[in-house]
Amino acid sequence: MQQRSNRTVSTLRGLRMALLLWTVAVILPLVAPAQVSDDAQVSDAAGALDAGAPEDAAVPFFESLDIQVVNVDVYVTDRSGEAVAGLTSDDFELLVDGRPMEISNFYAVDGQVPARRMEPSPETLAAPSDGQATDLPSVQSLPEEQRLHLVIYFDNLFLKPFNRNKVTRQVRNFLSHNLSPEDRVMLVTFERSLHVRQPFTDNRQAVADQLFGIEELTGFASQADAARQSTLRNIRSAKTFSEAEPFVDFYAKQLFNDLELSIDALKEIVGSLAGLPGRKAVLYVSDGLPMKAGADLYASLDQRFTHGASAGLLANRYSVRSSFRELISTANSNRVSFYTLEALGVRSHASLSAEHSGDQGSQIDLDIERSFNNQETLQMLAADTGGLAAFNTNNIAGALQRMGSDFSSYYSLGFVPRQGGDGRAHSIDVRLRDDKGLQLRHRGSYRAKGPESRLMDRVQASLHHGWQANPMAADLQLAPPRRGDGRNLLVPVTVTVPFNRVTLLPRGAHHTGQLRLVVAVIDDDGKTSIPQVEILPLSIPDEHLEAVLQQDIHYSAEVMVNRGTRHLTVGLRDEVSGEVAVLRRAVE
Repeated sequence: MQQRSNRTVSTLRGLRMALLLWTVAVILPLVAPAQVSDDAQVSDAAGALDAGAPEDAAVPFFESLDIQVVNVDVYVTDRSGEAVAGLTSDDFELLVDGRPMEISNFYAVDGQVPARRMEPSPETLAAPSDGQATDLPSVQSLPEEQRLHLVIYFDNLFLKPFNRNKVTRQVRNFLSHNLSPEDRVMLVTFERSLHVRQPFTDNRQAVADQLFGIEELTGFASQADAARQSTLRNIRSAKTFSEAEPFVDFYAKQLFNDLELSIDALKEIVGSLAGLPGRKAVLYVSDGLPMKAGADLYASLDQRFTHGASAGLLANRYSVRSSFRELISTANSNRVSFYTLEALGVRSHASLSAEHSGDQGSQIDLDIERSFNNQETLQMLAADTGGLAAFNTNNIAGALQRMGSDFSSYYSLGFVPRQGGDGRAHSIDVRLRDDKGLQLRHRGSYRAKGPESRLMDRVQASLHHGWQANPMAADLQLAPPRRGDGRNLLVPVTVTVPFNRVTLLPRGAHHTGQLRLVVAVIDDDGKTSIPQVEILPLSIPDEHLEAVLQQDIHYSAEVMVNRGTRHLTVGLRDEVSGEVAVLRRAVE
């Protein structure tokens, strides 16, 4: 997976996207005759269906069913930090934008066994939950919308190899003892670009093997520390503020650029998780990320040249607070919690070294400034997404165990938003009706996504993580590619959907419906094409409905791809029922 994923690596060949080859001729009036290829197969019976269709039959009118259930994962602990079990839906009060909401779905997990489940209404059962089905679970396993996808993320741009490798050893033990067999784990590293070391898998040994491999990778925090020490020496040797400030500004600019790269990569990972069902978490490991690049060195300028707080104001130019807020908003929109782990351990003050023995007081102030600056981001990521932060500790195993407790002991509160899919962010607050001195953690907001956005999320989840779902019994077939132009090949694509799996509503003398179809491709470097969207309206005369329901809808197009390994994803949405299918195939 690369940091930038919007580069087009495949396209639908011009207007060939409009080549709709239906076995049911009632659809043919929707396509200009010149756009129907010579090999379009149309049954004689279907041809008769078209004769009596009114002119506006191709424009269906219906009210789309789009009941979205939003799940909020809530972690309840006592004063000692232990998970609290045994609560019911009646113990919780859920507020959205300050207004109480009815809890339509309730799920409680203590350990790995579902503790209790409140039966949702029939309307809720028919609706996707954050885009996922809400079928009742068996007692042996968690339902799909409650399973965990965990991303273990090592930010080598802000890690020293020694600190990182201490964590990898503890993570291997954590995988063996703190995760459910049904949890899926992904391993990612960042070295100015994203590298997926292990895609999502329930094979713990595969992840452990890859953890050994990343211990050989370079960590760039040592280089950043060397640049920082060089800048400090330049400050001490400078005669004036004007002479010293350019050194600090150069260092801060470089650090700021690295911070923006790191945050963009996290946004990309979090965005790719949006369409995956269930709970999502990112275990983020670094030596800390500064909220303001070079803030401690600007403070050093003020100390050295007694400028008060004037240099500190300059550091505001290199603040990444707004970028972190965007990242948090994206995570909350996609049901992703951050668990941040500072690999540095207990910090030792630079002032205790012989180099700074003459100015220990001022150096301690700078060390405190630096520590707070680097840890504020980790705390903010975790607190605002309902996760946990661990820093300034050498007990990595204990920190991981506390995080693992969240994965197996939690409450999930589901509600149907009043706002529908308005696309806006809304605040979430969860309280206990009798707090009993207990502590609650949960994400602070959600975004009410519309059906089109949720379909795109699922397509991205399929492209990047191979996720598929097929409640519509659709079929995706790829024919052998043929030569296109230059290095490109044309791959014929056919999507088949049984007509009886599509919801049709009566309208006059016809039954009408509509399908939304999305096609996208990803290459072996993780770059994706721009998704192509087609709206496929359906209209069938009532007298032929029974015969048509025995047939299939066929959609055909040609997709242009570069040579190499590619994966093609097709997303289908029934615009009436809200049912979604996502299919993925390899293109060699």
